[in-house]
Amino acid sequence: MGRGGGLVLLGGIRKLAAQTVPDLMQKFLATSGNEHTRFELHTESSFTADLLQAVAEERLDMAFVSHPGDDTVFENVAFARSPFVVVTPPNHPLAQKNSVTLRETLPYPFVYFSKRGGLRRLIDALFQKIGATPKIAYETEEDTVVAGMAAAGFGIAIVPDHPVLRCMDLKIIPLTDPDPGRTAYLCRKRGALQPAAAQRFFAFCQAQLSQGASL
Repeated sequence: MGRGGGLVLLGGIRKLAAQTVPDLMQKFLATSGNEHTRFELHTESSFTADLLQAVAEERLDMAFVSHPGDDTVFENVAFARSPFVVVTPPNHPLAQKNSVTLRETLPYPFVYFSKRGGLRRLIDALFQKIGATPKIAYETEEDTVVAGMAAAGFGIAIVPDHPVLRCMDLKIIPLTDPDPGRTAYLCRKRGALQPAAAQRFFAFCQAQLSQGASL
């Protein structure tokens, strides 16, 4: 890749790049022998498909993404993430509830993720579990935009739980059925020749994430 052995090229979807990845980087740098490692964290394309393509082409050493790559091409490390929640405007009928099932959302129009994003397939899978289809009124790509449109009254939404939601004029309702837990992945290309620092960081992340750290 024409770079020093101490540089690690990372990619990540924005929600992971905002907290999980920096936490892991900081912990790694605090470990003896890793102090001189340098990182480049790329988020210019926050779509999982684009990030996996960059890893496959070895433009990135590894990426933190919302769904795994092809197991024949990628080494995928799964880890748990914050669950999905239902968000509504404060005056919505569902806003009076302390929890909600997915089936209870069916009468209402949705602000939904576009098909390009990795979150779309995860939310589609929840609806498939109950054999139902949401009423999609609007589609967009970023989860903060989805939540913002829900706050403005364009529909309800299912989004990953995140502290930024508490800064919006929203009711955040736990989703109880089906299980809203979700998984993210750290992926690298199988057989790629990587700098020693990248190899150490991948092994470090693998150990940390298996312990439930930095989620």
